[in-house]
Amino acid sequence: SVKKYFSSSYEIGNYAYVERIGKDLGLKLKPGQEIKIVGVDHSENRITAESKGKKYIIDCKQDIDLSVYKIEEREFAVGAQIVMTKNDKKFKVKNGQKGKITNISNSGIFQVEIPNQNRIVDLNPDQYPWFDLGWAVTPYKAQGVDANHIIHHANTKTSWIHTTEEFYLAASRGKLSYTLFADSSDIVNCFKRAQSKASTINTHQTGYPKSKHEYAQRAWENFKYHLFLMV
Repeated sequence: SVKKYFSSSYEIGNYAYVERIGKDLGLKLKPGQEIKIVGVDHSENRITAESKGKKYIIDCKQDIDLSVYKIEEREFAVGAQIVMTKNDKKFKVKNGQKGKITNISNSGIFQVEIPNQNRIVDLNPDQYPWFDLGWAVTPYKAQGVDANHIIHHANTKTSWIHTTEEFYLAASRGKLSYTLFADSSDIVNCFKRAQSKASTINTHQTGYPKSKHEYAQRAWENFKYHLFLMV
């Protein structure tokens, strides 16, 4: 989960579950507990949450991490890629883990193939509704996932979230190709922030990259001269 320091990150009607909570907050909430956002106070940077008939006033600057989600309808079919959005010991899945639907039973049970683990998980949406279509994911959720081709979309309007680390993460996911779409060539400056001090590999050298990190370094050099713009 990503810590949200501002009340503007929440909307009334959102649901969330507690990922982590500081010991000295005085809030009787536990990790894994689900809450519903029933109030948002932007002037005080606070939210009001409800759980099990009790209300909690949470200062967004406090030492608490929440994973927030909305309840929305989705249509799923066999062959669809999905991504998990919550850890669950019963189904042995983790937040950010991807899977592929291989079968949907008449009773609505999803059989999901977990890549690189050689196992099938039977998901009951009534018991585990925390998953979404996974054709497009954030670089954060793409950690540990490989694909033949990667298309990365970045926008300078959200420049504060784009860093060198994000670029490395996105570029290193692709086995065969990486393509970036951006609204402006200024995205280059965003990806320069917090750039690693490691020496840059000359992209004109021959030979296939020996590691994902080396591939990402070469991709960074190529990126500066081959920027695909979507305007």
